[in-house]
Amino acid sequence: MKKIHQNPVYERERIRIDRSFLVFPGIPLYAGLISAAALAVFFMMIRQANAAGQSSYEGMMQMYLVLTMAESILLMLVIPGLVGTALARDRERGALPVLQSSGISAVGMVSGKFLSCLGTALLYLVCGIPAVFLVYIYGGIPLSAFFGSLGVLILTAMFLVSVCLMISSLCPRAGTGAAVSYLVTAFLTVGTLLIHYLPVILFGASYGTSPGMKVPWYEYILLCNPVLTLYGILSEQTGNPDALFNLINVQGNYRKNHLTDRWSALSLAVLAVLLLCCLIAAVRTVYRREKPVPASRRF
Repeated sequence: MKKIHQNPVYERERIRIDRSFLVFPGIPLYAGLISAAALAVFFMMIRQANAAGQSSYEGMMQMYLVLTMAESILLMLVIPGLVGTALARDRERGALPVLQSSGISAVGMVSGKFLSCLGTALLYLVCGIPAVFLVYIYGGIPLSAFFGSLGVLILTAMFLVSVCLMISSLCPRAGTGAAVSYLVTAFLTVGTLLIHYLPVILFGASYGTSPGMKVPWYEYILLCNPVLTLYGILSEQTGNPDALFNLINVQGNYRKNHLTDRWSALSLAVLAVLLLCCLIAAVRTVYRREKPVPASRRF
């Protein structure tokens, strides 16, 4: 039987990751942090139930929200370091021209790096699933909601991998690629929230006091925030569909519109489009920077 030809860049990158600290002790540490968060929330839930008579259902919703958000935040700490060096390291060591001279195209290079890094990110994600699945076992959420949040986490991982891979394709050194990847990830999560709160910080309570005012244009930069998108979807699943709009509506005077009513779906679409754009940009950058080879020899 003829052996199926595999992308050598994928195989090479997978072996490199398997031998790095990202697999061991990285994955056990990740699973341990998620488990510790689950135990902490579980004990807090029991204490609240005993002290204030909070229902177990409310406690389970809180546990589901906290654990899923914790998974997304931990992924954002892992992915930039994992992906930001992927192409930059090969360029720094002079391996990219060698790979291309062997007949691998820019698409083959980028797709191999993308799939190998995404596979490792998903392995991290899978290790945290058992703790979150406890909520379903105890009857807190339906199975459809669990798989819905899992799908959003997968899209978030794909989005971050593509962004960091594009950055890595632009950087000449591995350390620079990792540093810039962390900075861009911080901007997408914390930086967009700072832009959101900046007018209130600068102008105080006097900003946005007009009743029924339109949502300012700069607020829509939050559509690129994957953590906020996940928070909105989780809030809808836990019975609080207005939680995301209330966060955006700082002064309580914004008027809802068609975009804010469909914020979560629109944000998922924006992340998917940006994902594709980043991959295309990475391919074009690799193709432009490295000397192309004849099409007949490309992978």
